[in-house]
Amino acid sequence: MLKLTKFVEFLNKIDATKVTEPKILRYIQPVDNSYINSIFNLLEISNNFYYWNKPSAHISFICFDQIADAADIFHHSTILTIDNIDANKLIWLPIVVGGSKFPSMKSSAVWEDFNTLNWFIPKYIFYSQFNESFLIINIDSQIIPSKKEILIEEAQRFFNSYSNYSFESNGNYELKKTDCSSFEDWDKIVNESISNIQIKILSKVVLARCKKIEISPKPNVISILRNLEVEFPDCYVFGFKKNNSLFFGATPEQLMLINNNIVETEALAGTIQRGNTFEEDSQLAFKLLQDPKELSEHNSVLDYLLNALKEFSKEIVFDKKPKIKKLHFMQHLWSQIKATLDTKDSLFTLLDKLYPTPAICGLPKETALNQIDLLENFERGMYAGLIGWFNNTGHGDFAVAIRSALLKDRFLYAFAGCGIVNGSNSSQEFNETELKFKPIMSLFENETINQP
Repeated sequence: MLKLTKFVEFLNKIDATKVTEPKILRYIQPVDNSYINSIFNLLEISNNFYYWNKPSAHISFICFDQIADAADIFHHSTILTIDNIDANKLIWLPIVVGGSKFPSMKSSAVWEDFNTLNWFIPKYIFYSQFNESFLIINIDSQIIPSKKEILIEEAQRFFNSYSNYSFESNGNYELKKTDCSSFEDWDKIVNESISNIQIKILSKVVLARCKKIEISPKPNVISILRNLEVEFPDCYVFGFKKNNSLFFGATPEQLMLINNNIVETEALAGTIQRGNTFEEDSQLAFKLLQDPKELSEHNSVLDYLLNALKEFSKEIVFDKKPKIKKLHFMQHLWSQIKATLDTKDSLFTLLDKLYPTPAICGLPKETALNQIDLLENFERGMYAGLIGWFNNTGHGDFAVAIRSALLKDRFLYAFAGCGIVNGSNSSQEFNETELKFKPIMSLFENETINQP
C-alpha cells in the first residue's frame, strides 16, 4: 500500500526545488510481492491497463492511467526523470509502454479503441523483478506546485477504491462461431499470392486469418492472463485494455531487446507441430531443420535482420544454423542475433528499420504490405503489431504481437498467419494457421462451441 507520508514528502521536496524544465518525477516505493498479486485483481475492473510479463526474464509489470501519450512522448528526444530513491538497480524499469498497430491502410470499428500509435507514460506502475516488487507513481513536473493537493487526493482515491478487491470466475463459457474465414476463401488468396510470387512481383507474403466468435458470459481477464503465463512461460504474455477492448496474447517473437548499446533480436520463422512422444517430437524437429521451404523462409527473415542491423553495427554475432524453439503446440526454426551499436541513431530509427520483419509481412516490404491490404478482408489492428516498453537509460524490450486476440463487447477476434512462398500449399498453410490459433483457442477448449 502507498506510504502517503513518504509520497507527500517527495512532492514537497520537489516543490521546494522549483524544477523548471519538463521532467518525469518518479516516486518509487518497495512493496511486498503479495501486494503486487493483490493488485493483479484490479485488471478485472479497470477500463484501461497495460500488463507485461516476461517469465523467462523474471520481469513483469502492471500499468494504470497515463500522464502523457504518444504525441507528447515523441515530441521530445529525451525523457528526464527525478527519483526519490537510487534507481540504478532498476535499469529494466519502464517509463514508456504500449504498442503500435500493424501498418495498414485499412480501418474498422473493431479496432476503434486503439490508435495507430498507442505509446504512453503510465501514472501508476506495479513492477516486479525476481523477488523484488515496487510501486511507482509518475508525475509531470509541470503540474507542481499548482496541483500538488490534487495529486495527493488522486493517489488516495486510487488506492482506497481498489483495496481488498477480489474476483470470482464466471465458470463455463458458451462460444458461437459467427464469422470464420473458409478454406475456399483462403485457397483463393493463397493461390493468387503464389501466382504473384512466380511472376516476381514479390518473393514472400504473410497472410493471416481471423476468427470472430461470440462468447458468453464475458471471460475473466485474470483467468486469461494467468492461464497464458502457465502454458507459455517462454513467451511474452501481455494484456492491453483500452475502453471496451482487451488485446491479449502470448507471443514467442522478440523484435528487439536493447541494453545500452547492445541489441538482441531473432529470426523466428518456419513451423511444425509438436509430437505426441519424445521420439516423434524429435523426428518432427529434424524434419523442420531439413525442410528446404521452411529453411528458405527462415533465412529470408534472418538475412533481412542482418542487413538492417549493418547500418547500425559493425559487430554482429548470430547463429550460423537455426536452432529449434519448442513451444506448447508447435516448434519453430530460431536464430538469435546480437549486435553492438556504433551509431547514435534514435531508438525509433532502429525500430522503424527492423519492423515489420518478413516473418509477419513479407518481401519486398512495401509490396507485401500492399498485397496484405488487398487480399485480407479484415483489419489486423494490433495483431502482428508492435508491443513493448522503453526507458531513458538505454533499455527496452519489444515483441511482435502474434498468437494474440481481441476481446471486444461480447466477441472474441482471434488471429493467425503464415508465410506464403513459391512452393506453398494452401491446404498445408491452412492447417498451420489452425495450429497457430491453438494458443488462444485452448483457453476455451473445454467450452461448448456452437456452429452458426
